[in-house]
Amino acid sequence: MKAFFLPAESYPAQQDKDVAFDPAKEHPQCRFVARYSWLKERLKFDEERLPAIACVDYEEWRQAIGARSATLIFAGAYVNNPASMFGHTFLRLDRSERGHGSNLTSYAINYAAQPWTTNALIYTTLGLTGGFDAYFSVLPFYLQTREYSDLENRELWEYELHLNDDELTRMVAHIWEIQPYSLDYYYFDENCSFHLLSLMEVARPSLELTKQFLFWAIPADTLRAAIEADELVGERLHRPSKRSIMMAKRTRLSAAEVKHAAELGHEPNASALQSIVSLPVARQAAILEAAHALWTLRDFPEKDTVGWSQQLLVARGALKHISEPVLPQSPTPPEVGHGTSRGGISGGIRTGNIPFLQLEFRPALHDLAAPDVGYDEFSQIEFLNTRVRGTLNDDKLDVYLEGLDIINILSLAPFDSWNPAWSWGVSSGLVRIQKDTCPEHGCLAYDLDVGFGGTVKLGPLAIYMLLGGEVVAGPVFENWFRVGFGPSAGLRLRVGELMRLVVHTRYPYPVIGENFPRLLPRSWQDPDVGPWASEAMLSIRLSQNFETRLRASAERSVAEAGLSVYWSW
Repeated sequence: MKAFFLPAESYPAQQDKDVAFDPAKEHPQCRFVARYSWLKERLKFDEERLPAIACVDYEEWRQAIGARSATLIFAGAYVNNPASMFGHTFLRLDRSERGHGSNLTSYAINYAAQPWTTNALIYTTLGLTGGFDAYFSVLPFYLQTREYSDLENRELWEYELHLNDDELTRMVAHIWEIQPYSLDYYYFDENCSFHLLSLMEVARPSLELTKQFLFWAIPADTLRAAIEADELVGERLHRPSKRSIMMAKRTRLSAAEVKHAAELGHEPNASALQSIVSLPVARQAAILEAAHALWTLRDFPEKDTVGWSQQLLVARGALKHISEPVLPQSPTPPEVGHGTSRGGISGGIRTGNIPFLQLEFRPALHDLAAPDVGYDEFSQIEFLNTRVRGTLNDDKLDVYLEGLDIINILSLAPFDSWNPAWSWGVSSGLVRIQKDTCPEHGCLAYDLDVGFGGTVKLGPLAIYMLLGGEVVAGPVFENWFRVGFGPSAGLRLRVGELMRLVVHTRYPYPVIGENFPRLLPRSWQDPDVGPWASEAMLSIRLSQNFETRLRASAERSVAEAGLSVYWSW
């Protein structure tokens, strides 16, 4: 604190405009603007003893930011990036008052790790243990929009923050303070969402938002915490992804027009451009707009050596026709979805008329059978889903770990000729293996399963098939491991607004580590067949955070059925 009273001459580099900006060479009043202002107000500094410091660099930066209001932004989950698979939040410092003008040139405040590896195992380990440095960055919002909405096709939700001038000034000053310095990044707790809450607390200390997140801070949960805070969050705006806009434009076309737009949007095709000139002007406009949306969605502008994007725009402009605005249907906002943490209790009966009771806990996030309100209906992301079971057999109670899903991801991409994509899944954790040498409840082993394939959507029904392999390790195997390859398939059926039916089956036929079993069973209870498994679940939504499920499963010679109740928070 004494440093605030040092004379300006103690920091000569600050007065020399030929010297590059260096936070360490700034006077403490300029280096820690927010702290200085807060301490000065609370401790009533002796004004006569305080040196008059001109914080030129800070003032120039503050004026360049030009913040007049602030907006909290939520980007939907992106399962192809480990750092964003649970969603992402950042702030925008708007140059205009709320609801006025475009904010694309405003500045976004983002907190993110700076990873130096793409190896999934190393990335996960360091991300969980604080092994990466993370920084607050200040970038134009249009660059963030391009990354999240255009390149990654993520829906953006904007929530205006009701901050008064003093609160906004304090937040901006604190961003100036912390911007040059790194923090240790922790994927689950001290992540992007947690530190954005701390920024809002700096602006309004009475909020105390971060106290709600002791062990993990999932972006959707931090968004709900901000919304539930008194008089903090105002209106909500949905900013659709580039893919959503393209799909909305495509829905205006007939089957023949879709074919025309595909020919124009997949590759430069002058003859296809000429073939639509006989159509009514309004239909030409709709085709060209959809074709241009498709071209830009596939990121061809980066490789557009023939200027095809420009040709499509010129052809559209020459029509001199004003089309009706295309507004994609807004999905349900993330805050109305179920909480990301989940507990559950299940009861049922398994082969041999053995009753069981099971307790479950999952810190995050969502599975295919859960209500998809506020979530992507074709994505499943579960972390540390833990199941502890008790069985009663001959009056003997056995309590054991039924399973632990360290990570379980399933990303289904329904086939679309305009924007084809792979469906894929990966799971890693502890599972129960059924073998003759195991007790009735099986043997515990580690399993890693990966698969790739495709998905077909038929109205409310989605059917998928993946081909992949698994590695299972544990003392149950003679050489401590088994390697298998084979298909897995399933379906997801939306039954009205409240029910979801999910069926999944897999058969990773062992090729290493186990004698080749019979390929096809004599009966479903044949113990000599390969390690097939099937499961069916019917989920019924009771409220935002409560659901019940009917479940039946079978594998090798064991089957079970039961009822589960889940609650989320």
